[in-house]
Amino acid sequence: MNSNVKKLLDLRERKGRILQMGGSKSVEKQHERSKLTARERIDLLFDAGTFMEVDALVKHRCTLFGMEGKELPADAVVTGSGKINGNNAFVAAEDFTVMAGTFGEMHGKKICKVIDAAAKCGSPFIQIIDSGGARLQEGQDSSEIYAQLFRRHTLYSGVIPQITLLLGSCGGGAAYGPALSDFIIMVDGISRMYMGGPAFVKTMLGENKTEEELGGAKLHSEITGLCDFVAKDDREAIGIVKELLSLLPSNNREKPPIVKTEDDPGRLNKGIIDILPEDSRVPFDMYRIIREIVDNGYFLEYKARFAKNMITCFARLNGQPVGILANNSMVMGGVIDVGAANKHARF
Repeated sequence: MNSNVKKLLDLRERKGRILQMGGSKSVEKQHERSKLTARERIDLLFDAGTFMEVDALVKHRCTLFGMEGKELPADAVVTGSGKINGNNAFVAAEDFTVMAGTFGEMHGKKICKVIDAAAKCGSPFIQIIDSGGARLQEGQDSSEIYAQLFRRHTLYSGVIPQITLLLGSCGGGAAYGPALSDFIIMVDGISRMYMGGPAFVKTMLGENKTEEELGGAKLHSEITGLCDFVAKDDREAIGIVKELLSLLPSNNREKPPIVKTEDDPGRLNKGIIDILPEDSRVPFDMYRIIREIVDNGYFLEYKARFAKNMITCFARLNGQPVGILANNSMVMGGVIDVGAANKHARF
């Protein structure tokens, strides 16, 4: 057999093993947890046939703690680009089926490379997090790359949209990354984000806390305000990303996408007069007012569960995306407290 043919066959075999991720048993366990795999998530996120993976053959270089010669398909993260709603976008999806999606040196370098490419092309970056955190076997090499990634999140803030799909675990240092992105989407009952897990809290404070109590979607959407959107499962979370990107520009130099609307821009909002009470001290439903004004009564609420006395949402007026801020007199009379002020400023 020609040596070049043999090399090509070997390459094809290696790529085949990479596509199997952590193997059938690991994939089955992922599904048992009501979670999709990294590659299934990417297939749902991107327009059919448009995703192109990069750096699939990258390997770790750790030789300590039994890591020498250990094969980790794609080093537990799938990176690449494609089209979402017909527009270019980049992604880094951590693969929990491979060593719990832990963050190692080459894993981190792959993410840094793809977010740099997104910034260079002026395209959105989506990070799909489902990870056990830092790969401790790699020690300081892992920590140093975390710092490089956090630096990039900061540099590209306000330049390209950075969206975090938090679809599993996100503990320790990994929790800084989502907080530095523009939007965080979590899945109720599945997503976890915390600096220290139950064992750590038990050791340090002597308290028994569950993962949900320490960093579930309920905590971060209602109390800390870190979570911007909550979904019931992976599919709905990915749908929110697509919906959000349909309202945002691809970068800070572009205008947001304008769509044709069947809603007459010259229509009169006669229903508003029936919603507003005659007594200005009586609360009223601000959501009804918003629905009366915006195109087709549609809006996408931001931080819906946090600081409910302030409403923040995306909508369209005559096809043009807009942001709406509104006091909600049905909650605390619509006063602006610290939570509402932070929500307002963040929006």
